[in-house]
Amino acid sequence: MGQKHMNYKKARKTEVTNKQIQSNCIIHLCNKD
Repeated sequence: MGQKHMNYKKARKTEVTNKQIQSNCIIHLCNKD
């Protein structure tokens, strides 16, 4: 449960953040036109 679990949570958080950034970029690109 210890270190491995923390690394997994951190990786998940990064993944989610990247997805949010990607969708924000798509929204910005759509709004630019």
